[in-house]
Amino acid sequence: MRKVLLISLILGLLYTPAVGALDLSPFDQHNGQQFFTITDDAGKIIAKIGSLVSVGDYLITEDDSGYRISSVQEFTVKARYDGKVDLEKPGWVMVSDQETTTTSLPTQAPGAKPKIGVYYTHSEESYVPHSGTADKKRGDVYQVGGTLAQSLKTNGAEAVVSENNHSPRDANAYNRSRATAMQLLRQRPGILVDVHRDGIPDPNYYNKTINGEPVAQVRIVVGKQNANRSVNFDFAKELKARANELYPGLVKEIFWAKGNYNQDLAPRVVLLEFGTHTNTLQRAEKSAQMMGKVLATMVGAAAPQQQGLGTAQQQQNRPTGRPSDQTGGWSSALWILGIAVVGFIVYALINSQGVGGIKYMLSKFTSKELRGFFGGPKKDVKREIKIPPEDDQTEK
Repeated sequence: MRKVLLISLILGLLYTPAVGALDLSPFDQHNGQQFFTITDDAGKIIAKIGSLVSVGDYLITEDDSGYRISSVQEFTVKARYDGKVDLEKPGWVMVSDQETTTTSLPTQAPGAKPKIGVYYTHSEESYVPHSGTADKKRGDVYQVGGTLAQSLKTNGAEAVVSENNHSPRDANAYNRSRATAMQLLRQRPGILVDVHRDGIPDPNYYNKTINGEPVAQVRIVVGKQNANRSVNFDFAKELKARANELYPGLVKEIFWAKGNYNQDLAPRVVLLEFGTHTNTLQRAEKSAQMMGKVLATMVGAAAPQQQGLGTAQQQQNRPTGRPSDQTGGWSSALWILGIAVVGFIVYALINSQGVGGIKYMLSKFTSKELRGFFGGPKKDVKREIKIPPEDDQTEK
């Protein structure tokens, strides 16, 4: 019996690093002193990252260019250009690839208020211009997350926020925050967000002006060492695509990185880095405000109440919150349906042979055309999710 328990314990210890959030690397992520510089084949700098970078990682830049990490020499990284990534298609798809399958996130049921969870694994992370330090007991990321939560509420979603502190910022931080993530998931949020900031010294790398507002751009991080890596990667692409529509330039990049980040717990779990420690807190909060609107639209949140258009429930019954109601639309639809029925009767009288022929054609019409008119159920299209080859196994 003791032997069995001992073997189980050893196997458990060997298995935990592969599936959990444990990172035994000596590299101190986001410490503001060590960071990676990524260049392309021509030597042009394409990214700066304060997180661990490994061969086989993948980067999607602001302009949707895809780069595979091909070599890492201390903090100097080389990346191979793959082409433009198609954010609208699932899997590892370039714009030039031929693939017609598309995907979208499920929308919230009418009348229900969608939830989005927010928590802080690196609870100490702060912004030097605001606090005078990069880390403190209760970091500035809590204020960024608070702004994100308020924006979610303003845009029709419910923010489920955990104020748990997971200090210190060490290799076991993700193991400690895992319990918090699980607690939040019990409330069934549509998206779970882990709020962070990067740790590179150059604030200009993230500085951006969007719609006349100074912001700190956002990096989306997806861990490739978990069972949900493909669906979380697809979600990250959709999130960037939506941000590109609402606030072009808000998302700096997507980083497919070695790690877990507790994203094995559920699909649609993301790590968002709001700028770096040398950016101002005001810039980070502005980007959180914008990202709140982006995330709310991703879970199908209702449009915010507009002044003079009635209550929120009344607005929900109107298409896109416009002041006119839908009675005119139904009237037009019924007229079109009536014309179609009359046309069918005339056609049946001309082309059918007797009453039996008319009955047969009528059954075909009601089973097909009417179902299509009223938006009957469609068959689900089965798709194969493609993920990138692991690490350097296919490197040339």
